[in-house]
Amino acid sequence: MMFKHSGALGSAVAFSLIAAGCGGSSSSGGSGAEITGLAGPDQLSILSAAEGQVAPAQPGGLTPGAGVGDFPESADYFQDEQVRRVWDPAMRGLELVNQILTAAGQTRYADLVNEGPYLALVEPVGDEEGGGNQSAAANATTFDTWTVRSTRASNQSAQIAHVWVPAPADSEEPEGVSVELRVTEAASVERPFGEFVLSFANMLHDGDVEDADGTGVLLTLDGFPGQMGFSFYEERGDLNAVPQPGDYSYRERLAVSMSEDQSSGSVRIVSEERSDWGQGDSGLMSESYLLSYDDNEVLKALEGGQPECFSRNEYSEQAMRYDLYYADGENIGQRVEINGGFNVRTESGAYGHAGYWGLWLPPEAEVANGDTLERVEYGSDETTPYTLVRAPGRLIRMNRFQLDLVDAEGVQFEYWDFVDGANFLVEYVQGAFWKIAEQSQEDGTYVELQQPEQIALQNGQFLSMYSSALGGQVNYVGGQAHMTYFTQTFVGGSDEALANADALELRGYIEVLQSNISEEDAELGQVYLPNAPDINSFYFLEFSKEDLTLYHDVNGDGSSLTAVGLAEGAAPQSGPFTWGMRTGPLVEAGTVITTLADLYDQDEFYVYETGHNPWNRYDALRDANGDDVTFDAPLQFTYTHSQEADRNDSATYDGKKFLVHYGGNGDFWGIPSLSVDLDGDDNPDRYYPAFSIVDGTLLGPQGAEYAIRAREIELNLLSTPGGCAGLDLLDAENLDLPDGSEYVAPDIGPRPEVTTPPAVIGGVLQGT
Repeated sequence: MMFKHSGALGSAVAFSLIAAGCGGSSSSGGSGAEITGLAGPDQLSILSAAEGQVAPAQPGGLTPGAGVGDFPESADYFQDEQVRRVWDPAMRGLELVNQILTAAGQTRYADLVNEGPYLALVEPVGDEEGGGNQSAAANATTFDTWTVRSTRASNQSAQIAHVWVPAPADSEEPEGVSVELRVTEAASVERPFGEFVLSFANMLHDGDVEDADGTGVLLTLDGFPGQMGFSFYEERGDLNAVPQPGDYSYRERLAVSMSEDQSSGSVRIVSEERSDWGQGDSGLMSESYLLSYDDNEVLKALEGGQPECFSRNEYSEQAMRYDLYYADGENIGQRVEINGGFNVRTESGAYGHAGYWGLWLPPEAEVANGDTLERVEYGSDETTPYTLVRAPGRLIRMNRFQLDLVDAEGVQFEYWDFVDGANFLVEYVQGAFWKIAEQSQEDGTYVELQQPEQIALQNGQFLSMYSSALGGQVNYVGGQAHMTYFTQTFVGGSDEALANADALELRGYIEVLQSNISEEDAELGQVYLPNAPDINSFYFLEFSKEDLTLYHDVNGDGSSLTAVGLAEGAAPQSGPFTWGMRTGPLVEAGTVITTLADLYDQDEFYVYETGHNPWNRYDALRDANGDDVTFDAPLQFTYTHSQEADRNDSATYDGKKFLVHYGGNGDFWGIPSLSVDLDGDDNPDRYYPAFSIVDGTLLGPQGAEYAIRAREIELNLLSTPGGCAGLDLLDAENLDLPDGSEYVAPDIGPRPEVTTPPAVIGGVLQGT
């Protein structure tokens, strides 16, 4: 990842605002003495939640979940940390700060002090909500490979972490960011910031930190006795110079001073930007916030505006990540663990990660079908070889669920209309499906239609749509009182369907993909064979266990097999299939079909997804015995939300159903995201889940197998008109802003070559 400027004039991105760092674990220094690592804060905050910085659950039953009160006090449910952070548009100046600290925390630099340089696979921080990717693999985890060297000479010395962050794959520069973090006091409950200085140089030219496109420095401030704080300075370019087309410059400055118990404080934030995005010089744009707060209220003012008062004791809560815990049985109260995968090494020595979603490798690593990949673990010399099986598509098992039309009110769907050649948002209202907005081909946003347009359907006519709330593909057959949605799992060579056969014989009736589809035909939407006219006419297909590819058995006797999908090298750049393409329902040979409408009423069937994108293909690892490695699929089940289970007591989604998924380690998805305008300027500030679930709510395939608990919660200030009588902004106005003189270039040298496997993946230590 690159650290991207995200000041108050830029778009808002997800980040965390609570100082949750702590002292690191011990490591052996070169002299044999035990050297204890020092961890700075993972994130910084201007305001802390009234409940405290890190709020563990309390035994005794929290919320509606009957049975949570029976969990033992030692259960993970009560021991796992729960981070609560406060966010407000005034705090956008801290976003880059927290992107850096959050990502640096994933490297576990305090736990690997004096271990020499090592690799850390870091999950990207600060990505906004994406859209438009309807692939079954859209939730695949990606990483950036960071190189880290963490040292400390003695337990009386500073902890120094040097970090080399690679440039993006499409960058012309070989180096991305150089970072030096010097920690002299670990973050703690009493001193949540600790004491540290962090400097970074962004977008290096030939690795020269003196010739960087952007620089920044973050450091703690001692302030007066009984006070603490921090400052941040970041700049790029010259704000006084007229920018060239496509260029920009900016400067971000902030200063924070607060009491040691964080009960009161003052903040001053100034963001400046100048750009030319093809419409001429924007001129210098500036935005300045002032904040002052005590233990009950916050007074905030945008430069030139009237101060506003907000409560520090009442918030709107947005749960950002969740974990699931067993609600009963021998593991009652323990966190549900998912087998997420393992480290692999290519023949060229590049390190990656293999898991359920497929194979992740750094952009510069190239592999091909038949290559050997080795399973490797940090701290071990043992390796296990596997053969890479790279298929052009994924066979997906679909297990059917029903949603009554009366429950579909308020659910939004995406629908590609082949006649109009456009994508639409669709809602079900008063017995019919209506197009309500059309997607712009320029920026992907939806523009509301002046008048909703009804989708006319005859009895027995198929309507195929997409819904993030229901997990992907949704189908409706005209005349029925329900629609169908599906859980999806990938079919690999070790699947039970292939246990006793070299191929899975399938039958296709509608939307059967052609073979050797040209780029032009894909862009025109001409990818399917003619639909079968009746149940006695179908296409013979087979899914090969050997190469995990779907073939069209042209003659039905195995004499002519052609791989379905795109011709070699075809890569559609427009039209409905740029994200990939899918077949209609495929059923196993011998399945009894009485009408074509029965296809979507099968409890289980298959679809095949293929395309030119990396997420459309399927990568499997095959061992020496010819068996494919298997990984745990995410838990998938329908969740019905209720007002009782809503953190904000909202009835908006009461009774609505959602297909949710849990992949372990806080990864819980299926709740739609909405853009939210928090400051009333008609521009979205944040992407938030449409609703948040109360801790202790019971849910699962049968309704009560698991208890859910938020791992991270973001809190929004609530207005208190007429309050803040005891607060003013004078101290905030008088705060000295940093001028950049504190910056010292992180001259940490070239990135060291590391030949050992990644020591950390997504913040989790390996080999321990």
